This record gives sequence, C-alpha cells and structure tokens, in this order.
Amino acid sequence: MGSFQCRLRRLILTNFRSYSHIKFDFDSPFIGFVGDNGVGKTNLLEAISLLSPGRGLRNARLSDMLLLGDSRGFEDKGSWSVYAEGDFPYGSSSIGTGFGPKSSEKPEQDKRTLRIDHKDVVGQSALESLFNVVWMTPSMDGLLGEASSVRRRFLDKLVTGFIPSHRRHLYRYEQALRERSTLIREGKGDKIWMKTLEETLAQEGVAVTSSRLDIIRVLNQSMRGQTSPFPQATLTLNGWMEGVLERSPALEVEEQFAAKLEQARKDDPWMTQGAIGPQCADLEILHNQKNHLIGLCSMGEQKAMLISILLAYMNLQVLKRNQTPLFLFDEGFVHLDEKRRHYLMEALRDLHVQTFFTSADLGSVQELMSPGDTLFEIAEGTPGSGAMIARKI
Repeated sequence: MGSFQCRLRRLILTNFRSYSHIKFDFDSPFIGFVGDNGVGKTNLLEAISLLSPGRGLRNARLSDMLLLGDSRGFEDKGSWSVYAEGDFPYGSSSIGTGFGPKSSEKPEQDKRTLRIDHKDVVGQSALESLFNVVWMTPSMDGLLGEASSVRRRFLDKLVTGFIPSHRRHLYRYEQALRERSTLIREGKGDKIWMKTLEETLAQEGVAVTSSRLDIIRVLNQSMRGQTSPFPQATLTLNGWMEGVLERSPALEVEEQFAAKLEQARKDDPWMTQGAIGPQCADLEILHNQKNHLIGLCSMGEQKAMLISILLAYMNLQVLKRNQTPLFLFDEGFVHLDEKRRHYLMEALRDLHVQTFFTSADLGSVQELMSPGDTLFEIAEGTPGSGAMIARKI
C-alpha cells in the first residue's frame, strides 16, 4: 500500500486515572494490554483517544480523569497529563495534552491544554491534521440501535475523520440554533438578527448534511465490496433536507430552508428547535443479508454490523486520505467467535492499522498475535500503594 502508516511510538501518563506515572514505548503494529478487570486497561485507551479532538472515548469531564483518590480538583490545583510521540503524515511529532491550573483562569470552563512539538496550541483543530483515532468500546455494542441523536453523533465522528471542517460547521449550526431558540423563547423581536441567524442555519445546515450524505455514500460503496463473516449494512440518512439535497442544488436548498425557518416563526412561535434540519435527521441502518433494520437485530448482530462499518471506514481512510488511523479496541474480542476474531485481525493487518486492544483473557489473545506484536500485562504494583505497573510479555 502507498498510504502513510501512522504510528504511536511513546506514551507517558502522569496523574491520569489509575496511573500516577507510567511510560510505554511501542515498536509494533499490534499492542495488547491484558490483565484482571479493574486494573486500568481501558484508561490507557482513553488516554490515547485524547490525542484526537473531543473528550475521548468515555466523553468524561476532564476533572474526572484526575488520579484516582486525588480529590483536590481545581481548589488545590490537581492536574493530569498525557504525552505521546509518533510518526504522522507531516513528520514525527510530539503531542501533549493535560488539565490543571494552567488550563484556564476560569476553572469552571473545564478546558484542557494542548502542546504540539512542545509549543502551546489554542484549540483542538490542530489535532485533526495529525491523524485520526477510531475506537470501539463495550458501551458502543448497542449504539446503532440507540436513539437517533446517538446515531447522529456516531455519524458525525466518522464524517469529521474525513472532513475536519465538519466539526466547525456543526458547531456553528448548533450555536446559531441555540441563539435562535433563545430569541424566540424570550420573545425578543430583533428581526435583523433573527434573519442573520436563519441564514447561518441554512448555510451551515446544508454543509453539515452534504458532508454526512457524502460519507454515507462512500461507506455504502465500500461495504458492498466486502466479503467477510461480518454482516453488510446499508446506511440511509432520512429527513427533509436530506431528501431535497439528493435532487436540488445546495444553494437552492439553503434558500428553501431559510424560508421554512422564517415561516415557522410565524406559524408556531414556540417551536424553538425547529421541525426540520440536521438535528432531526435519522440514520437508518439495514442488515443487508436479513433485510432487517438495526432495531430488529440482536445485540450480537448490532456489534457485528458496527465492526463491519468501522472496517469499511478505516479502509476508506487508507484509500481516500492515503493514511491509516489508529484503532482502539476495548474488550472487543469477548463476544466474537473464532472465525470473526481472526478475520478482524487479518483485516487490520492488511490495512496496516496500528491497533491497541484490551483483554482480561491472556490465552484467547495470544493465539491471535504474530511475531513482532506486543503484549503488556497491567497489574497493581506494591500492595496498597495504588501504583500500576506494566510488564511486557
């Protein structure tokens, strides 16, 4: 393959979750963290996920990531940090992120610091150009069958991996929607500002929806070409704007949407959130072989379909962006049969995706490993000290 292979080479955690201080050096494409339940394996994946924009795979508050047992919080200036070095498309770089007294003069804002190549960076958008991190955790097993808002967030994360500007379009849309809702709720009659907000909603809403539809289109094409033990899925985004964009130019849809928003104010002044727009879209997922919508599938089938979608997505990352993502797989092998476990590992190897995974069952993962892969056993250090250690197996 001619794609750039992103690699994480070093990871250092300080006062993060269950780790007061720990350091890892990685020199392989497959890295497993094994150990008893509760020793902090998932914390390691969460730390890696924080090297991408957002709040990580747990979507946790930054103050909740402080070293366990450290209840000082902001008042006594408790802090944590994650430092990493790796090979990325624009060269070897270091990334440092953390939380503490320098994060903000207003601690209630719960912000984190970010440094790239030892230089302070404002905002997280710079992370988007380095690499993409994809993850799957046990909490996501039934994600595809959850509420439509959950599926939309999942889709938006996939879109951002291809189109980094999507995050900014979505933010501006949601901000304008909140401001418009406030004006309506408080009965403020600033017609000029209202019109400006609705024009912003129209422009940003069409940009958000167009990007979502583009990714769904290529994902469906990719999955149709798969031959694997995982079920194929077909994704469809349903909504007024989604349907109109399939047959009308974007500028025309913007005008129609702005007109509908203005009319809605007159017809129902209490309808603050609007009945149409990206916030109302529903991601529909069909199990192709069974011709069942995701809500009719078992939890096991939903998990298998999610893996199928993520494999197609990572394949597209390689083909379209010409670079590999990092993949975080938390206790993912537990409910997969032997055929699917081996297929997944081989598919990831073929894509040259650096994969970090966790497991409580050393025996089941050792049979999946190849020469050159790495396993770390995570365990508690000196009894009663609370320290964690990692031993390469």
